[in-house]
Amino acid sequence: MEWGYRRVRQLLRKLRTPGALADDELGLTLHRLTGAATARDAVMILAERALTTFPAVYWTIVRRVDVEGESSQAVATEIHLSERSFFRYRAAAIAAIAAEFDTVTRTAPPARSPEGLDALALVARGRYLWTHRTTAALQRAARYFERALELDPTFARAYAGIADVHLLLGEYLVRDPLEAFHEAQIAVEHALELDPTLPELHATLADLHVFAHKDLRRAKESFDLALSIDPTYGTAHHFAAWHAMINADFSTALEHLRVALGYAPDALELQATLGLVYHHQGEHEAGLAHLREVLELDPDFSFARYELARVLTGMHRYEEALDHLCVLSAVESRDSYAALAAYAAAKAGDARPARRFLGRTATHGRGARRYLRAYAQLGLGQRAEALAELRGAVGGNEPWTILMGLDDVFVELRDDRAYRALLPAR
Repeated sequence: MEWGYRRVRQLLRKLRTPGALADDELGLTLHRLTGAATARDAVMILAERALTTFPAVYWTIVRRVDVEGESSQAVATEIHLSERSFFRYRAAAIAAIAAEFDTVTRTAPPARSPEGLDALALVARGRYLWTHRTTAALQRAARYFERALELDPTFARAYAGIADVHLLLGEYLVRDPLEAFHEAQIAVEHALELDPTLPELHATLADLHVFAHKDLRRAKESFDLALSIDPTYGTAHHFAAWHAMINADFSTALEHLRVALGYAPDALELQATLGLVYHHQGEHEAGLAHLREVLELDPDFSFARYELARVLTGMHRYEEALDHLCVLSAVESRDSYAALAAYAAAKAGDARPARRFLGRTATHGRGARRYLRAYAQLGLGQRAEALAELRGAVGGNEPWTILMGLDDVFVELRDDRAYRALLPAR
């Protein structure tokens, strides 16, 4: 990005003083490119335009603090924001304005050295592997991102890739979620220092808010910011679709997927999620068809195969689900695969896998899998024990609890008041 965070704040401060933009390169460039009456008008028009999709409070903060010079503390108090929230909103607003200025002034992609081009190629390879989501693919992706940073330590996209690897390793319980999410946060912060307008970073923050903090409001702010920077960014639309699904807003989820697929029609994760939306809307066969077609395109796409197995269990098609879980387990061993297989096998009449899983995961210490233990308990018909495990999972802030309302394994609990009390607030 040519125009950074500090440079944009400096420009906004100059708006307080008549004539201060007379020799400001960025202000003059914006004046020339927009055709506004004055350089000040050009800056104000673009800044306000950058925040049109944001709540009004974002523009209020920028106008009153950065442009008019009012005290941050006084404005925060008046609009009833905590200091932390105030500075978070302000940073997001400035990042969006910087992105708008960058869009207006960018006439050609920046030239990169041969080393920079090599770093970009490494990140592209890492992203390709990241989409496959197996542990081996994620670990290889991390190595590509790390090699990119060896060539260019200021390459924010490589840090964003590392953050996303840690995030998925935590979400899939391959690593301890607390440690993985912490490392993802550190990588995001490094990248934000380099380029706060990179949409990947705000999409990653949205996912962290969902799975690490269960904060759907802040998640929406982050993917909204990512999409204001780049409306074509498919991953942000994907996260927004899942956010809408959690809130049972399937029409919004479909709209995000429609837009994203228009820009990235070959993105299999979008196509798989489309199948899940159809399923949760009650169009079960259409959902199954989408998931199966994704697997025809890429039989190794573990995300689609696992979600297909989970949908099949919800439809009581346990033998089919077990076939898919067997394929997944042949590639790698994951507690999530074992737990779902234990549930499906118990429902099909074989209680042994569920008992083995419960015996193997009996210690409720750090890294416990209480959410997954509830699968095995429920498969054995032990509702009270399953609910106790889910209460423990919610109390321990386990990542998957945010998706509990979408989990087909728990369909039989949906009329249970104790279960409904555990669902995340919408």
